[in-house]
Amino acid sequence: MTTLKTAVLIFSFYLASQIPSKTLIGVVISITDGDTFSISVDGTEYRVRVAEVDSPDVKQPFHRQAMEFTSDLIFGKKVHVNYEMVNWSNKEIVGDVILPDGRNLSNELVAGGWAWHYRVKPVLNDTLARLEYSAWSHKVGLWVDPKPVPPWEYRKERIIPDPPELLNDVNYDQILSYGLVGDRKAKVYEWPACKSGKRIEPDDRVIFSSKREAELLGYKIAKSCPKS
Repeated sequence: MTTLKTAVLIFSFYLASQIPSKTLIGVVISITDGDTFSISVDGTEYRVRVAEVDSPDVKQPFHRQAMEFTSDLIFGKKVHVNYEMVNWSNKEIVGDVILPDGRNLSNELVAGGWAWHYRVKPVLNDTLARLEYSAWSHKVGLWVDPKPVPPWEYRKERIIPDPPELLNDVNYDQILSYGLVGDRKAKVYEWPACKSGKRIEPDDRVIFSSKREAELLGYKIAKSCPKS
């Protein structure tokens, strides 16, 4: 087994150890955003962040429409949430949300034009990429605006957080704001404080959610970076 495969397995087991169950089934009791809602499971409330998509934030154009779109699909209904991670910073569960009829909420949001494909994984989701392109080309949902501002860019304008050291410290909504990137060829990772991060070729760039994730996947801190 290669070092990379071993690292991926370790990373997967680490995440699994932080999550009590791989699937949570509950009734949706409130909607916060197009990509965030709460469910009740046996009387316990959980906040759920839909994985791999990003809907407009509060005060952004199309926030209300995205929220209503999600509400029409899931409010008052029983959904399955397949965990990907737990966002300990604000007690959110991050995962794929499966509707009662088997559809995937992430796919529906992107196809309807009410969310961007949130590119926070080393391997991109081809399905979401195709759905986003289709929504953009047909000018549906928020794509009626010729230059909509992605939520992660909107958040960057307000605050640029320091990249987290550990997986438990990751804020899912801020992953793209951390600026924590790796170079596939050099197998090193960097962040905004580094001098050479902007020189990484687009095809060689990979986004990490934390320094720990980068290290588990076999990347080392770039020599041009300050000591952590």
